[in-house]
Amino acid sequence: MRKWLTILLCVLVFALSAGAQSSTTNRRAVERSSSGSLKAGKIMIDPGKVALPANAPGSAPIRKDGYEDSTLKDLQNKLEERKWGSEDTAWEKACAIGNRDAYQKYIAMYPYGAHVAEATQKIIDIDVEDVLNHPHNSLPGFKLTKLDEDSEYSTIVITNNTGVVLHILYSGLESRDLYIIRGGTATITVPNGDCKIAALVDNPGVKPFAGRGVLKGGQYEVSFYINSSQSQAPPPGWLYRLP
Repeated sequence: MRKWLTILLCVLVFALSAGAQSSTTNRRAVERSSSGSLKAGKIMIDPGKVALPANAPGSAPIRKDGYEDSTLKDLQNKLEERKWGSEDTAWEKACAIGNRDAYQKYIAMYPYGAHVAEATQKIIDIDVEDVLNHPHNSLPGFKLTKLDEDSEYSTIVITNNTGVVLHILYSGLESRDLYIIRGGTATITVPNGDCKIAALVDNPGVKPFAGRGVLKGGQYEVSFYINSSQSQAPPPGWLYRLP
């Protein structure tokens, strides 16, 4: 009997010893902080070693307002595009942009809009300025055939002797855009004052005329032709006014 009691005591001592060792091991694991796994009963996660969901905070650069930069840009573009939905806001948008494409977009969207004439004039002004900013032949002075200082308007008679269709762009208080058939004549009446004029033909080898002038009232005449004679001093393909 004593023998069995001794064996039972040994078993109990071994079991208690093993339990104490396991508890110590678990406690050390909980207290371990250098590995970043566990500390004080709370799980410590190293973000650099754990894959976060795509929509989790910190997974991608986002703005403080909650929108990503690309998303915010798309929203801004949609808001700007909505301004073309109303004629009034579309005209404000076109004027704010101020280029040829913007005015053309307004005309295309509102062909009977209240600002179509103004938009058309702005396009002509831009086109004339574009010619002036590129290589061109200087525009000769128009011939004054009749002076009328009491008149607020001037009349310009333009004759096309180029042999091809002539495109005239007139930019002033009122702008004009007209085509003159070969051998044809056109007359425009415009308010006096400073003006810009460009004359072009549909031929990339022909340098256009462009220049500035002042109309003082009365009647002016001008005739254009293409000088193609090699014997004359001016280079072939330039536009010139007949005397």
